[in-house]
Amino acid sequence: MSLFKKIYLSNILLMLPLLMFGQLPKFQAAYIYNFSNYIEWPVNYKTGDFVIGVLGKDEVTAELKLLAAKKNVKGQAMSIVEYKDATDITKCHILFISKNQSTQIEEAIIALGSSNTLIIADKTSLINKGAGIAFSFDGSKLFFELSRNNITNRGLKINPALEKLALKVN
Repeated sequence: MSLFKKIYLSNILLMLPLLMFGQLPKFQAAYIYNFSNYIEWPVNYKTGDFVIGVLGKDEVTAELKLLAAKKNVKGQAMSIVEYKDATDITKCHILFISKNQSTQIEEAIIALGSSNTLIIADKTSLINKGAGIAFSFDGSKLFFELSRNNITNRGLKINPALEKLALKVN
């Protein structure tokens, strides 16, 4: 193999994580949407729009809106709501807490009260603070951790297949 080809290939390999990083919001949105197929909400959450809230400004919002235009969740139209602050949070099926708003998780949990909301965080340490699912990115792959207790304590049922997909289950 020529020196030029070796340099070219090594540059491509070095860029792969960067390419993935640029696609991260798209993958996160796909995961968030797919999580809805593995969680069962109470009967009173099975009518009207399926609401996914996003706390903080995040690129995942635009990706979720693209999905919402084409997909539904178990027959419910998807609605994406962006919350600037934890005090703005209203009833939603899923709440995604962006990394830049991770310090607001306690306030978000207070705002949600006893609602049956799946909390998904963009920071793994938030599993210890009440998130049901937290994303982890190693530079080239997206993973997630799951807290069975945090999810079931919010009145939600988990399909065991979701636990098998998680990197770690607490």
